[in-house]
Amino acid sequence: MKLIRCIFTSLFLALGCLQLYAQEQKKGEIHFNYESLSNNELEESLIPIWQGEAFNMPFWNKYAKRFIYAPAFDFNEIEGAVNYQFVATASNFDFDVTMFTTKNPWDNLAPIWLKLPQGYIDLEVVGLDSNGQNLGQAGTRKFYKAAPFNGPYNQKVVEYDESYKRALEYIFQKNYIQHWKIDGTPDTLTYQLYCYPAKIMGAVVESMILYSQLSSTNKSSALTIAKNAADYLIKISEPANAPLAFFPPTYMGNRLSAKHYKGQSMIIYPARLAHIYLDLFKLTQNTKYYDAAVNIANTYAKLQLPNGTWYLKVWEDGTPVKETLCIPIDIIEFLERLRVEFKITDYEEVEKNALSWIFENPVKTFDWSGQFEDINPSIRYKNLTKHDAASFAIYLFKHADKMPDNLKLAEELLRFSEDQFVVWEKPMPHQYPRAQQWILPTALEQYEYYVPIDASVAKMMNTYLFAHKATGKEIYLAKAVELANAMTQAQLKETGRYPTYWERNDERLQKEGWINCAVSDVKAMMNIQSYILENDGN
Repeated sequence: MKLIRCIFTSLFLALGCLQLYAQEQKKGEIHFNYESLSNNELEESLIPIWQGEAFNMPFWNKYAKRFIYAPAFDFNEIEGAVNYQFVATASNFDFDVTMFTTKNPWDNLAPIWLKLPQGYIDLEVVGLDSNGQNLGQAGTRKFYKAAPFNGPYNQKVVEYDESYKRALEYIFQKNYIQHWKIDGTPDTLTYQLYCYPAKIMGAVVESMILYSQLSSTNKSSALTIAKNAADYLIKISEPANAPLAFFPPTYMGNRLSAKHYKGQSMIIYPARLAHIYLDLFKLTQNTKYYDAAVNIANTYAKLQLPNGTWYLKVWEDGTPVKETLCIPIDIIEFLERLRVEFKITDYEEVEKNALSWIFENPVKTFDWSGQFEDINPSIRYKNLTKHDAASFAIYLFKHADKMPDNLKLAEELLRFSEDQFVVWEKPMPHQYPRAQQWILPTALEQYEYYVPIDASVAKMMNTYLFAHKATGKEIYLAKAVELANAMTQAQLKETGRYPTYWERNDERLQKEGWINCAVSDVKAMMNIQSYILENDGN
C-alpha cells in the first residue's frame, strides 16, 4: 500500500508540474480569430486611402506601384462625357475583363476591387456620352494588386526576449564595437558605415545602453563603449560659436555617399542623437550628456524657419543645400521629451510651431517623401516612404487622449503605410527579380529603394502596437505579432544577428548591415514583449 501511495503521489506531483508548465507556456501567448480578421480586412480593402477628390487635396499616388486598398486615380475629364467606363484587365489570362460605369474619372475601384485577382492589373478609363458612345480615353494605369492581411503566417522561432537579447549580444561581440574600448575612436576601416557618424555611432551608444541593462557580465564594458562613443560624437560636433553649434556631423570621410555630401548636415539626426544623450544621462547621471542634448535644442530653436519647420539639409554655415523642408516629427518628439520628462519649457513654442507645420503640410498634401541621408530628395510624391507617416501616426496614437479628433488621421496614416509598404504575401514579381527570396511578411523602405528592410518591419510593428493601445482593435495586435514572428524567422540562428536585408540569399544575409536598423529591431521586439506581458495576452 505504501508503494502504491508513493506512485500516486509521484504521479500527482508530475501532473501538477505539467499543469504549471502549461500555464507558463500560455503566459504571454495570444490567440486571434484569423478567419474573422481576414474577412474584415477584405471589407476594409474597399475603402480608398485619403482619396484626393473626396478630401479636396492632391492625389498622392501618381508614382505608387501597388495597392492593398482600392485606389482612385487623377484621370482627366472628357468634354461631353456623362459617364466613365472603367475597364480592368489582369495579367492572369484566365481572368475575364472586369468593368463598371460611374460618374467621375477619379472615382475609386471599390465596385470591382474584390473581383480582381492579386497581381498586375491594366486599367483603362474612357468617357461615354449620353448614348454610351466612347468619347476618348480619360486615363490608363498599370499597378499591382497586393494581398491584404490573411494570417497566420509564421510561428515564432524563439521567445521575443531571447531574440532581442541574442541580437544585442551579437552587436556587443563585434570587433568594430569592441574597438571603442581601445582608444575611444571608431574602427572606420572595418565598418564603413561609420561614415554616417550621428546615425551609426549614435546607434552604437544606444545599443550598448540597452545591452548594459540586460547583461550583468558585460555591463561595465558595454557602458564604457557607450560613453566612449558618445564622448567622441560630442568631440567632433560643431563648436559652440558655429551656425550649427553642437550638431554632430551627418557625414564623415570618403566612403559610400559621405564623399558626395561633404560639408552637409541633415537636420533630423541631431534630434535622434539627443534622445540617446538623454538616455545616457539618465543611466550615468553625467551632466555632460544632458548638456549636449540641451545644446542641440538651443540650436534647433535658432534655426527654425518662420513657417515652423527647418531645411532638410544645410551647409556648415546654416544655409540650405536645397529648399527641401524637413518633416520634423523627430525634432517635435525630442523637444516634447525635454518639456514633459525634464520639465524644460523653453522650446514649447518651437515644438508647437513645428507640429502646426506638419498639420498644414504633409497631412494636407499627403506628401510623405523619403528623407534619408543617402538618397537625394526628389519631386513631390516620387519617393514616398512610410517612415515619417508612421512616426506621425505613432505620435497621434500616443496623444489620443488629448487629441481624439486625430485618431482617424492616425489610422489613415497607418493604412497608407501598410497599403504601400507592407508585403503580407505574394510580392511583386518581374520588376523585383529577387522578390521570391524575400522573407515574408515584411515591409519595404521607400519607392527609390523598394526592398524589404528590417527597420521598416520594426517601424510597422511599433505603429501597430500603438494603434492597438489607442483603439483596442484586435487586427492591429495581430499584425504586430505576425511581423514579430517574422523577425524571429529572419534572425540568423547561428549568430543572433538581425539581417538588414530580408532576402534569403547569401549575398544579403552575409552582409553585415546597419547597426541602427538592428537597434530598431531590438527596441520593437522589446516593445512587443513587454506589451503582451503587460496585457496578459489579452
